[in-house]
Amino acid sequence: MNYLEAGLKKLGIESPEKKARLEQYLAEIVRFNPLYGLVSGNDKDEIIVRHILDSLAPWQHILREVSALPPSGSTGKTARREIADVGSGAGLPGIPLAVVMDGCRFLLIEKMAKRVTFLQNVKALLRLSNVAIIEGEVERCGRDGIRVDMALCRGFSAINDAQVGAFSRILKPGGGLMVFYKGKREKIDRETTSCKRLAPQDFRVERYAAPFLNEERHLVIIKHDASA
Repeated sequence: MNYLEAGLKKLGIESPEKKARLEQYLAEIVRFNPLYGLVSGNDKDEIIVRHILDSLAPWQHILREVSALPPSGSTGKTARREIADVGSGAGLPGIPLAVVMDGCRFLLIEKMAKRVTFLQNVKALLRLSNVAIIEGEVERCGRDGIRVDMALCRGFSAINDAQVGAFSRILKPGGGLMVFYKGKREKIDRETTSCKRLAPQDFRVERYAAPFLNEERHLVIIKHDASA
């Protein structure tokens, strides 16, 4: 089975151009993973299912969420929405989302220099004009005045007060969302309960299904003012 083609079809992504770009991206991960340690495992199908398709699975939900945010500043409703992928690593989920959500601008924040080099190569190879890359940590981005509509991540070990605080500092004033890709609901409940910055009304949990992956998958969506 061609897992990438079948998975994209399940997710409503049928553009040949976008499929070709994702195939290029997959080839680069397979090529550089042994050298850079980009993702766990080297099996091509596993990379497709566990990383690329899992990153893309909630794309329509993410697009709806960021599109529904109130306009900020003087740019108005027609401005391109800006999304930060914090701790981007191999570009997951930022690169696949940037390919599919080409009406949004993505900022990939990554602190490891060799992975930044990989991301820069992928950006050039895939001709992703809606992607920018920053080498550093999210805390520095906040101090440098970087502001986005949505900050998301996939792969952080836990939601905690420090993360919520750091993420909130790169969101635009007056609105914005933090979105965490997470697994089991039981673990999410433990993390959010122990996070003093979060009250029950500050966030919600949405389940999503990743093609060919028989595991629990959720998005935790946190309002900007939750950490005020």
